[in-house]
Amino acid sequence: MTAIDPLSCTPAHLTNPAITPGTLAQIAQHRPDLRAHVRQHPACPPDLAAWIDQQAYQQPHYQSAPAQYGTAQPQVSAALGGAAITRASSNWSTIVLIAIPVIGLLAIIASFLPAVSTTFGSQSKTANFWDYDNKSYDVQILCASLLAISAGICAFFVRQFPVVLGGGVATVVGGIWNGISWLNANSEISDAQKTIKQAKTSYGSLGGSFEVSRGVGMYLLLIAALLLLACGAAMIVAGLRLRPGAGIAKAASGYGGHPGAHMPTGPQTEPGVQPSPYQQQDPNYQ
Repeated sequence: MTAIDPLSCTPAHLTNPAITPGTLAQIAQHRPDLRAHVRQHPACPPDLAAWIDQQAYQQPHYQSAPAQYGTAQPQVSAALGGAAITRASSNWSTIVLIAIPVIGLLAIIASFLPAVSTTFGSQSKTANFWDYDNKSYDVQILCASLLAISAGICAFFVRQFPVVLGGGVATVVGGIWNGISWLNANSEISDAQKTIKQAKTSYGSLGGSFEVSRGVGMYLLLIAALLLLACGAAMIVAGLRLRPGAGIAKAASGYGGHPGAHMPTGPQTEPGVQPSPYQQQDPNYQ
């Protein structure tokens, strides 16, 4: 008598003529991909063969095991591929978490750079976001950037589902906040340019060579806001992958890691048909 673990069984094992009918029944029940090999085994009883034929008719999507199955090459390749994907995911997540504080610092630096430049004749003057006395652009940019920086640092050191997900949301909020500050400042600059253009049209040369243009701080703040939005979205995706139960989908690869194999949940027969004695593990075949 030869007993074989169904989960580790390969087509090569089924070439052994000493396998008992009970073992063949267990392999057929737990390993749909090997049923064709069990069906051809000389010790396969007629009723087990009939049951296998019935299952093949009901579930035609099951196929026989590939020729290279005996070397376990598909399982090894899948494991290596999964590990590579996991490492790649971890690498880009780390890059994003490091980039967020850097981008937040970049936004703060942008607030000190010239946001608007005015030129009148041969004279020119620049102003940054901190020079707006009646506006709070400076404080808003500072708060939004510090929010993103703190979120990125916390998520970098505490890589757990709620922290990473919350950090991603906070980073997106920081990006939107900086974007709103940029839109308001840009709107004021556009209004000033329109006013100057209308004055030149109305008064001609009396309008002088007065010009208003955006400074490097405006462009840098816009870039930082967009990058914070992108990194925040990436953090949210990374956080969702860390949520409890996210790995349940891996079970779709099959029972015991074998594609197409399912955990037995009961007799696989049509209504009104008596279950096979092999599903009941008849002691006659033990």
